[in-house]
Amino acid sequence: MSDTLKHMFKDRAFVICAAVLLATGLGMTLAQNMMKMYFRKLPVPLRKSFDTFDTGKMWPYKLAIKGARLPSEIEDELGTQDYSHYIFEDTTLTQQNDPGKYVDLFVTYYTGSLDQVPHVPEECWIGAGKKPLDRGQLVGLTIPGIGLTNNELKVNHLRFLDRSDWTEQSVIYFFSVNGSFTAGRDETRMQLSNPLIKYGYFSKVELSFRGVQPDTEQARQAAAKFLAKALPILLEDHWPNWQEVINRKE
Repeated sequence: MSDTLKHMFKDRAFVICAAVLLATGLGMTLAQNMMKMYFRKLPVPLRKSFDTFDTGKMWPYKLAIKGARLPSEIEDELGTQDYSHYIFEDTTLTQQNDPGKYVDLFVTYYTGSLDQVPHVPEECWIGAGKKPLDRGQLVGLTIPGIGLTNNELKVNHLRFLDRSDWTEQSVIYFFSVNGSFTAGRDETRMQLSNPLIKYGYFSKVELSFRGVQPDTEQARQAAAKFLAKALPILLEDHWPNWQEVINRKE
């Protein structure tokens, strides 16, 4: 093929590619304008900061420690400034060495972000030097009174080995996303990618335990007991009222 023909072919290929990209961009714009499709979600603020979490409503759990704000470089890595860290003591467990007596709660919130669901414990705990004992298990916890089907909350239960003292540690987590709950990153991303919904948020709730570690079944029971107190507070005081969000007239 001569240099002239090669040049003509390259120019023609470039023009075709440019035309396809332009048509795709115009098509997405038309779809958004004419069919009310939204590919980038508008942010939804928290009703109240997690820093105002009413720990008094948690009784018989008593606040043991409220975590300090993270350094700015770690906040940048976390991808949000909407987070809070609390350690609660279960006062119904009277012995200091009772498994699951101290519950570690870490809650984060994301909205208006292009990087959807950047962090999950599977990655973060391994990065902190913990050895995974399994790939996680999807389990149902019974949480009454918050409108869940069959009162069942699906969560992801991970187990790690702490190399410093060779103890097994449980991590239980799930997401609140656009007025519903999910147990993993992929399902959360699917919820957020719905093109018919204008707004988007997700919040990760992560539980672990301090002190004497519960075994697998004890960890699930302790998590269900704790979340029966914590989830109503998050729903009523902090996370957006999703029905109000989708009914907005703007």
